[in-house]
Amino acid sequence: MGKASVYKSEGSIINQDIRNNVKLSAMNRQGIQNVSINSGGSATKGLAPLNDKSKLSKIGGQIIGSLAFSHNQDFISSGTISSDSNSGNSTISKSYLHLVPEGSAGTDTLNNITGRKFEGQIMILTNALSGSTITLTHTATGDGQFTCPDASDYDLVYPNAVMIIDDPTQTPYQTWKVIGPAPSTSVADNLGNHIATTDLDMSNNTIIDFNGLDQQNANTTGAINLVNNSSIRWKDTAGTGEGIFRLNNLDNFSFTHSIDMSSKNITAIEKAVFSNSGIPSAGEVAIGAITGDMYFEALSNDSFYFRINGTTQVEIDEDGLDIRNGWLELEERTAPTGLSNHTRLYAKDNGSGKTQLVVIFGSGVEQVIATEP
Repeated sequence: MGKASVYKSEGSIINQDIRNNVKLSAMNRQGIQNVSINSGGSATKGLAPLNDKSKLSKIGGQIIGSLAFSHNQDFISSGTISSDSNSGNSTISKSYLHLVPEGSAGTDTLNNITGRKFEGQIMILTNALSGSTITLTHTATGDGQFTCPDASDYDLVYPNAVMIIDDPTQTPYQTWKVIGPAPSTSVADNLGNHIATTDLDMSNNTIIDFNGLDQQNANTTGAINLVNNSSIRWKDTAGTGEGIFRLNNLDNFSFTHSIDMSSKNITAIEKAVFSNSGIPSAGEVAIGAITGDMYFEALSNDSFYFRINGTTQVEIDEDGLDIRNGWLELEERTAPTGLSNHTRLYAKDNGSGKTQLVVIFGSGVEQVIATEP
């Protein structure tokens, strides 16, 4: 039997693995230092231990674990803030700024943030003063200027925040690109309301819930315009069917439910049209205190009926006035003025306590028809 061969490659493989692990650990530590140095300047303070898997890769890949930003509060000074923690003497840069207007004023303008350390550097800005607005100026010129959405100044209203990122493509100045909604969508006023500065096109989308829709501006030309046979419909609480009324582009209201006007008044009406053929029940209709003329128009050969307790008392048709099952009652009054081409029938006191039935013609002369016996 021959002598067994001994291979020493195992030791070489183990040694190579050890060397690779040491090299990888060094690369990981260097990578963490490059991207995660905190505001105190320490490469390990605030970071996960080396045996923790929450590390940042030096050369791309996934970020596993939390990404933290150092916090600083800074007062704006003459429209500028520096993100450099040590005036250019270190590689440390602030990354999360709570901004305060100069002198704690209600409004301020921020033109530049200087002290960028890396291309593509990310920062978060938040307004830290209650009730204030800080305006980021679009392309104010100089290093640390901003480019804002829609090329418009960006209002940072308390307590909102916005993210900015260094844009290395911008020349000749180092520039921060503001990442946020375009300010033209809506701008918040000092009451926290939003004022639209452009038309809002909802296309085929629907607003499904809102607390109130108010038109309170002093401008009386505001209107809701309906086109192409569109309509506004109030649905029932289940969201199905028609609600109390429908408004369409013919300027008509289609009522499908009763309207309770308790303790409320209709102060002005141009024209009221009643087209229902049904006869209302007692107490369903009451119209009063309306200023101006009111017209009730019946079609040809139709009549107006005035009923009391379901019985027709008065009918007005093409032939004139018809009083049924009753009488014409006249209360005493003073003599009216005669009207040309008219006669006026009335009752008056003869001066001795007796009632007279009188007619007056256009000439103004009274004619006594009968005197109370």
